[in-house]
Parts: sequence; structure tokens; C-alpha cells
Amino acid sequence: MAQSDWENYHLAEKLLRILDIQSYDPNHHFGRPFLTAYQIAILFKNMYPETYVRLNKPLGGKGTGIHHSLAQYLARMLSLHIKNESLRNVEGRFLQMNNISSMTFDDFGESVEASSIPDLSMYRRTD
Repeated sequence: MAQSDWENYHLAEKLLRILDIQSYDPNHHFGRPFLTAYQIAILFKNMYPETYVRLNKPLGGKGTGIHHSLAQYLARMLSLHIKNESLRNVEGRFLQMNNISSMTFDDFGESVEASSIPDLSMYRRTD
């Protein structure tokens, strides 16, 4: 049986490294900060450029016309693996987008505007 991209490119390990960030105040009672799917995709593209090219998915964002972006793919895979409990040390949440007219991310000098969606997914490590 052929391995999936998740297994073949060791995406769980790579995503856990991306999510291994601390708050500006590591002792804060809120714990680790959340990263949106866009932030994760931007960091993934920067930290793992060879894997980014092999996955052959554009980063994503408003106006791309692409419904199978890297941000969507990583969010879907994180959600799936959180749900089936194979990523026990990651949690996901939604940022409700009411009263937010736009959200723009910095892809190391290039602006990426979030697609128009009702909720924006975000993730963090819990360990």
C-alpha cells in the first residue's frame, strides 16, 4: 500500500516543530499561543521548501481561486489527526470572523489575505 503524503513527508513531525513556539511570556497562564492555518502554511513553506514544492499546493488566500491550498490541506490534516487522536498534543479552535473585515498575513514580505470564511482555524501544542 502506498504511503500518504502525511507519512511520506513526515508532516506530523514537521507540524509539531512549527507549533513548538512559546508565548512572549512563557510563564503566562494562557500557555502556548495559537497559530492560524495561514501562519502554519507560511512557516511550513519557509522551513521546509523542498516538501512545499513536492506537495504542489499554493499557499492559499483570498483571490487565488484555489480551493485546495496548503493552508486548507494542513488545517484539514491537523483536524483529522486531532479528531482520531493520533496528535494528542495538539488542539484546534476557531476564531469567529464576525466583525473582522479582513486578515492579512506576512509571507516574508508578500501579503496573503485570508479567504472570506465564517471561522478561521487555529492550532497549538498542548505539551
